[in-house]
Amino acid sequence: GKGINATYNDLENQLLSLIKLHPEVKSTKRLNVHFARMGEPTWNPDVINYSRNLLKSVRPYIGRSFVHPVVSTMLPRKNKNLSKFLADWMEIKNEVFRGEAGLQFSINSTSNEEREAMFQGSSLTLEEISEIGKNLDFPKGRKITLNFAIAGYEIDAKRLKELFDPRKFLVKLTPMHKTYTALENGIETDGEYTSMYPYLHHEEELKAEGFDVIVFIASEYEDLGRITCGNA
Repeated sequence: GKGINATYNDLENQLLSLIKLHPEVKSTKRLNVHFARMGEPTWNPDVINYSRNLLKSVRPYIGRSFVHPVVSTMLPRKNKNLSKFLADWMEIKNEVFRGEAGLQFSINSTSNEEREAMFQGSSLTLEEISEIGKNLDFPKGRKITLNFAIAGYEIDAKRLKELFDPRKFLVKLTPMHKTYTALENGIETDGEYTSMYPYLHHEEELKAEGFDVIVFIASEYEDLGRITCGNA
């Protein structure tokens, strides 16, 4: 169906409920808060509204611990407010969190045809995403992340550089987790994805074009424990 956005109170209560499970924990080296996975965050203006008050919300429980919120988006084609949402998020990243917040674009392929199939026509083209990226403020802290789940899709480093400035964007290479849906559709990372093997040549080609690259090595226990990005 159409779906219903989590409200401001929903977002706050989800996070505080988790924190309150362990009242003995008064601080943390890093609290990651991901707006992602079970929905597309750019449809929900309360992601912006709550994030502006996120530090104040958790401070009574974890003091001035390091908090790192991240928006992960597949850049929906029909979202007329997408550019404004992303501009607002960059302001939160740069000013409210002084760079200590993340923005991740789920790209997965440099082929528009492959992306059209995987997102069922619901994501913008790479050229459209590139134009949005050019208009965003230059990020403080970590660059804007271009995420690629390695599963046999095209990753053309030269084409990526034509569209995205390596001074503003970095690339993250991740496995395609072994969820039921992925396996049913024959979508999986080649070889042993708990080693460097599937990622190495992509990393080298991207670095040669000037990109910083983060390689995420998977743990089989994440899949077994049903705690992966794609859920079970």
